[in-house]
Amino acid sequence: MSHQTTTDVDIINILFIDDEEAQTDLTTLNLESIDPSLKITSTIIPNVALKLLKDHHFDCIVSDYQMPQMNGIQLCAEVRKTSTIPFIIYTGHGSADIASAAFAAGADDYVRKEESIAHYQLLARRIRHSVQRNKAEQKAKRLNSSLKALSDSNRALVRTTDEVSYLNEVCNNIIADTDYHLVWVGFAENDEVKTVRPVAYAGFDEGYIAGLRITWADTERGRGPTGTAIRTGEVSICSNMLTDPKFEPWREEALKRGYASSIVYPLTESGKPFGAISIYSRETNPWSNEEVELLKQLAEDISLGVLSIRERKARKKAEEELQATNLELASVNEELMATQEELRVANDITQEYANRLEGMVDERAAKLRLSEERLRAFMESTDEGFAIYDSDLRLIDLNRVELGWLLMKSTAGKAKIDFIDRGVTELLPGIEATDLYAAFNKVLRTGESMQLEGVSFVSKDIFILYSVFRVGSGIGVISRDITRRRRLQEALQRAEVVTAVEQMGATVAHDLRGPLGMIVQSVNMIKQDPSLTPRMLQMVEENAVRSLKMIADWRSSTRQIVPQPIKSDLGKLIKRVLEGNPIPSNVEVETSIGDGLDSILIDPDIIHRVIDNLVRNGVEAMPKGGRLSVMVEMRVTDLVISVSDTGVGISEASRARIFSPLYTTKSGGMGLGLTYCRRAVEAMGGSIDFESKVGAGTTFIMRLPLTKSKV
Repeated sequence: MSHQTTTDVDIINILFIDDEEAQTDLTTLNLESIDPSLKITSTIIPNVALKLLKDHHFDCIVSDYQMPQMNGIQLCAEVRKTSTIPFIIYTGHGSADIASAAFAAGADDYVRKEESIAHYQLLARRIRHSVQRNKAEQKAKRLNSSLKALSDSNRALVRTTDEVSYLNEVCNNIIADTDYHLVWVGFAENDEVKTVRPVAYAGFDEGYIAGLRITWADTERGRGPTGTAIRTGEVSICSNMLTDPKFEPWREEALKRGYASSIVYPLTESGKPFGAISIYSRETNPWSNEEVELLKQLAEDISLGVLSIRERKARKKAEEELQATNLELASVNEELMATQEELRVANDITQEYANRLEGMVDERAAKLRLSEERLRAFMESTDEGFAIYDSDLRLIDLNRVELGWLLMKSTAGKAKIDFIDRGVTELLPGIEATDLYAAFNKVLRTGESMQLEGVSFVSKDIFILYSVFRVGSGIGVISRDITRRRRLQEALQRAEVVTAVEQMGATVAHDLRGPLGMIVQSVNMIKQDPSLTPRMLQMVEENAVRSLKMIADWRSSTRQIVPQPIKSDLGKLIKRVLEGNPIPSNVEVETSIGDGLDSILIDPDIIHRVIDNLVRNGVEAMPKGGRLSVMVEMRVTDLVISVSDTGVGISEASRARIFSPLYTTKSGGMGLGLTYCRRAVEAMGGSIDFESKVGAGTTFIMRLPLTKSKV
């Protein structure tokens, strides 16, 4: 095996992303052993990779394709929004279609994973080639960008009339045409401290220019690039802000904003500097000799542009002073004429308004009659029940559909006239105990519309969607038969269960492929280098244990849950759950177990597993510590168990799917825990729900039918 030394070549910083931690360790070990100039920073989470890319400098990205949060192609597309850094897709699950999609997303190379030392030598060469090619392309691009900035800045002089607008457009053109990070122009003041006053800028500033306090005097704050360029009349370059001692007063703030180097040109009139243009880059020492000369020509053209605008402005001021008196007299005459015209228009408008006011009253009355007729026509034409009640919930009107339903259920009459002016409790006996009656009163009280589903008063086999809304001082009620829709939803839910099982099988197959592949690679590494045996055996054991856990979780998620209730002490059961969980020292645990729970009929194994799942989830949601609470309360007809944490909370996007099979928000999770909890609780005749606030925590609440032991 041949090795390069770090003295022969520049260091190449690589960001490596793979959701298999063992794979990242193995790849890092091989690449840095083959080529010491390759320095690798690795992570298993794509979002963490994006943050690392923002906060640190890298020369190349190597990413796996299949990952939970986002795949490698999606990560490449996200990186390409802000960076041209070389990006290599590195996968063991490739195909021609995946390769095409990778290059379409902006990837520079596509490498298939293999299990040999020769493969890692190939990967190292592909990385170095991508980095070298990118640097050559960026140099050519920078020269072309500088030429375009020079051309655009010359055209800006034609479009602008004042020097500040001109300089702002020049700065914006430079930022738009190049990849520089910040451009600003400052004028030299002849005050006591020789201040440099910023007059224009563009690019990533974030308050940096406001805190510069630069002078062009020969002092500490005047020996930086800008002060030096104005004082000497020569170009001044800071190749590396991190190491240049003259840049020390501004170093901390510059590095916070990603600046790495700067080049400053004086702006001169007859050889005497009157200001400077400062250009900042995110790279150290990025300027070639050709680029330095092009930017020098740009600075000279900017100087001429400022002087030209000043001359133009002086001529215009003289002309404006000559015309000022005549314009002022003309303005007075125009104001007098305008006042007279405004009075005439006001009189005309007042008369027109008076003429129209009387007609508007009649028009409004006609529109009200038309609205009433349209409402009645709608009520009679729709296939949905429609009824209107007054503020005392007495029937005012109803359509033929609603009348038909009342005739089937109510004994209050046989014709429409028999039902009018009767209270809803008389028309529909027993409605007082329903959610629908509560909705009627809430809409009357708040004026907010409501919708709710329920069983029809006519038949328990008919499902109705009730829409309740305010009409004047009373309410309107639309009753829509949704029986067919409910049946279709139930069929769809059954189909989704089948689909979920199929997806689960595919997911387990995918997840097992990773650890089994790592076991094979570890064995091959032992064969190639026996000195790696202890580390590789550890990786074999870790991936074998992981595979067994995946299989156990999958098997339990597909079995039918049949509760076997026995007399149990729920308080002791919860204590065993908490003692069996590795709870960190920064998590405070509190419990509240009500009275009378030492002899209830439950399936202790199922309850133990459900509470264990919820406790583990709560602890994992508090990586920085917090409070875990387990509360049990016995009510008249049910048992309420709640598990609360003060962790990160559940996002809006995750709430609707939190109990769905295979859905997980945790790296390495299979999305089966909460699915089991819901199936288990429902198998015991109960229900489970949750309340959550992002940043404040989550509470899962189980309600089980109460059965006390008679023994």
